[in-house]
Amino acid sequence: MYDINYQVLPSQLSDQIKHLTCEILKEENTKYAELKQEEIKIDQNFKIWLAKPVKDLIKLSLEVSEKNTSTDNILEKIAIKTHNLHFQIKYHDNAIGFARVDARELKDNWSLTELFVSDLARKIDESFNQLKNKNVNVNNIDLVIISELRIYTFCLKPVKQDIQFYIIDSDNWYEKGKPLNLNAFIQSIKAFTTIEKNILNRRKNKIVKTAMLSLYSLGVSMNIVGFSIALLGEPNLGFPTAACGFSFDAAAFFLKKISKDADENYSRLKGS
Repeated sequence: MYDINYQVLPSQLSDQIKHLTCEILKEENTKYAELKQEEIKIDQNFKIWLAKPVKDLIKLSLEVSEKNTSTDNILEKIAIKTHNLHFQIKYHDNAIGFARVDARELKDNWSLTELFVSDLARKIDESFNQLKNKNVNVNNIDLVIISELRIYTFCLKPVKQDIQFYIIDSDNWYEKGKPLNLNAFIQSIKAFTTIEKNILNRRKNKIVKTAMLSLYSLGVSMNIVGFSIALLGEPNLGFPTAACGFSFDAAAFFLKKISKDADENYSRLKGS
């Protein structure tokens, strides 16, 4: 694990990050028009780990619980250590962005890989301060990114205790600031995965309903036009037109059935 120590970046790299941050802020908001590079501060840093696919995390959790597998070096089992460090960027002590630095070389050869002005920096700062205020030892803390679900979490291993996870970036599907052991952490990920799938299915269902209404409207219109043409003495043209309208009606009915089944599945999942 990486010991956080607010280490100082090489001056050239630090100036590059501050300059780019100023340029981005000035471009995005006129209130930063007079912003000076000296007002930007580069703050705490964390080692970055990329979590393995969710299906692999769930499989590992089952192995640990069923086979009483050792949780030693568990972070190495659930995530891949990168060469990058995450640096918080602040303006007037408010976290406004973050930089990712490739630190595989000697410090003088470190390089900037990514820079973001993002509200995520504020969430990371709030979570970090929350841990400090709870007297959690934050001197042995890393940042784990679950790219698949766009989730950020702190990971720390207290002395003589199991590894703990503190989820940072999500809404209300977990208790903020609550330390999670491996199984609780994986269960939270599983719950979030289910929620994400449900939301996606609901969005798809809205598209299906829109298509259903369009087909139904087109079918009814063709029915009316076809029978009207037939009544006006052109049955050879009118009846095929009306029949084509019925095919659109049938397609709309089929989509309605799909939409109804999707709603019922969503209701069962929501109630479970």
